[in-house]
Amino acid sequence: MSQCSRPMSSFLRDLLNDLRDAVWSLRREKDELVVAVREGQAMARDVDAARRELAVLKKHVAETDAKLVPLKEQNRRLEKDRCMLFFVLLAICATGRKLFPRRPKTMWGPLRRRSPSGFSPSSTAEEVTAGFDGSGLVAVVPPVGLVLKHAEFSRCGECTF
Repeated sequence: MSQCSRPMSSFLRDLLNDLRDAVWSLRREKDELVVAVREGQAMARDVDAARRELAVLKKHVAETDAKLVPLKEQNRRLEKDRCMLFFVLLAICATGRKLFPRRPKTMWGPLRRRSPSGFSPSSTAEEVTAGFDGSGLVAVVPPVGLVLKHAEFSRCGECTF
């Protein structure tokens, strides 16, 4: 552009200044739009990558769901079997309790049991020695707090010191 040597009117000067400002404004707007387009393209690439990843994840979920169906069925059967076994065990326990009722527990319970000989700690001397001839035997009987003494059983249930 060549400069004009003649004087410009204020109208032309204002018009040229407005034109220059409009060009600069359009250049700035173009630069902003170029940056926005680049950002949009980057976002579009990110969205495409996310869509591909989503497709892969959906495929994985479908495969997992396909594996889960038989497992749920097996779990349902096992849960049913567990409940059945529980009720069978409960019935066995109830039946066993009827067949073998528990005796009340007491402190002397274990002492009341009969030994293989048929006697218990609560058996009397007469019961133990019934039908036994102990003549000629010597028994050592340790009384509580006294010196040991010899006792001779002449007959069942009778002793001499």
